[in-house]
Amino acid sequence: MNKCLSMLVGLFGLLAMMPLLSIAQEIQPWEAGVGLGLIDPGSKRDIDGDPGVLLTLGYRFDPIWGAEVFGMIGNDINVLGVRGLYHFTESYYGWTPYLSAGAGFTDPSPGEVDTSVLIGAGIKRPINENLGLRAEFNAHQGLDSGATDLSLFFGVTWSWGASPTPVARQAASPVPPPPPPPADADRDGVPDSKDTCPNTPAGVKVDSSGCPLDSDRDGVPDYKDDCPATPHGASVDANGCPLDSDGDGVTDNKDRCPATPRGERVDVDGCAPDKDGDGVADTRDRCADTPAGTGVNADGCPRLAEKVGITLQLNFDTNSASIKSEFINEIDRIATFMRKYPGASVVIEGHTDNTGSSDYNQKLSERRAQAVADSLVRDHGIAANRVKAVGYGDKQPVADNNTAAGRSQNRRVHAAIEESVIK
Repeated sequence: MNKCLSMLVGLFGLLAMMPLLSIAQEIQPWEAGVGLGLIDPGSKRDIDGDPGVLLTLGYRFDPIWGAEVFGMIGNDINVLGVRGLYHFTESYYGWTPYLSAGAGFTDPSPGEVDTSVLIGAGIKRPINENLGLRAEFNAHQGLDSGATDLSLFFGVTWSWGASPTPVARQAASPVPPPPPPPADADRDGVPDSKDTCPNTPAGVKVDSSGCPLDSDRDGVPDYKDDCPATPHGASVDANGCPLDSDGDGVTDNKDRCPATPRGERVDVDGCAPDKDGDGVADTRDRCADTPAGTGVNADGCPRLAEKVGITLQLNFDTNSASIKSEFINEIDRIATFMRKYPGASVVIEGHTDNTGSSDYNQKLSERRAQAVADSLVRDHGIAANRVKAVGYGDKQPVADNNTAAGRSQNRRVHAAIEESVIK
């Protein structure tokens, strides 16, 4: 039995390796089959496993459903019945799986006829328009005996007849035309939807945004740039070349003297030679050997020092240190001078007439000087370290204290500022 079963399996495998029929065909409804296999009685039957023959005759109603009568004939046990088949529409490497279920009679020998139900699973594979392969496994449940039998068969089938429900032939799907290329008006290789420079001239190399390349990032595209290696950050002209505002041959990004007069001879830094370092180019320097640090005029010659000065004279009432309104402008004039000449400082001198004791007059003169000094600092913003107040009491009269007019002149504050400036 084992040898027979082995030969059957080998034959089945050989047939399975045969080329498949190009199946774009209608299903032929009638099918007869024959197979060899094994029937394995359940433990409740007093018989051994039995080789058997499977005979089938069936009809295929459509690609899915079918029905058949079958007979499994062995030496000691026979099974006869009818069953329905459900075919899976999707095949696997040419094989079509199916499920089966049905009812019949089992005729064991010895024994009585046993009503049974059957379920199974199998696979089919066509070889040509008529011939095919089939293998299936089944379980039989005896309803009278309670015995469970199993069977396994391999076989061949023969199909014929015209199908009432032909298999729909699937028309070849037309190959869709390729999608049109994205619009690219300037034909630079970047579609218009992504092109931020849509009017690039033909043949110009562009970046991923469709804009002409600008290798030195000076704002002038390479195809217009006469100086394609301009240093980063340099200002350029319309041709992409660094600017030379003063026309001295040294570009602005290197020119330390960018306002050199036209025609002036310059060094590598764009500056006119200045041998004595006074800021006046040698070509215009009428005093080319001026000592270092000397202030010079436009001709490069030393500037002359000149004295400038201003005086302040205020008078006070008897026994008073209050500044009269008529002298406010005088104090403002002193403040203006000190702002103009920030290096100047001032000493405010206070005086009295000889009325009263010397000690009292000394303190009164100091209060008068301090009142003027405070006004310069408080009201005019002059730094306190530039203003000093000194009192002289009645020791420095400028008029006769024996007369009222003389004493009025002696009740005063005086200041004088002198500064040397270069003209």
